[in-house]
Amino acid sequence: MRKFSEILQLNLHQVEAAETLIVMQTGKPVAEIRQISPTVKQLQPFALCAGEFTVPDDFDTLLPKDILTAFEGT
Repeated sequence: MRKFSEILQLNLHQVEAAETLIVMQTGKPVAEIRQISPTVKQLQPFALCAGEFTVPDDFDTLLPKDILTAFEGT
């Protein structure tokens, strides 16, 4: 394992350069060491649901006290 670690340290620059290292054991490939591809968050288009529903004019009107109490548990 120590030898593997030393070899990996020497070749890590190849992985950083997006090359794949193949780990061999007795002449057979057993693993690949490759660069992790960064996860890119895909942006959602603005107004994705435009026209699918209507927001009522009184949307931001305060709820009646009894309904607020039921939600808040006070």
